[in-house]
Amino acid sequence: MIRIKYIKEFKIQVCKEAINKGNAANIARHYELCPKMVNRWVKEYRNGKYYG
Repeated sequence: MIRIKYIKEFKIQVCKEAINKGNAANIARHYELCPKMVNRWVKEYRNGKYYG
């Protein structure tokens, strides 16, 4: 299995969409991502990891 590294801007976009829509699973499905990964990104985004 190949591990894909996503750029910070993409993660921020996914996080904003997941927060605005209120459903990370649908956003994950839209981008063909694992829902657990999207939830982790949202948690990290809310904790300020992707700023600066």
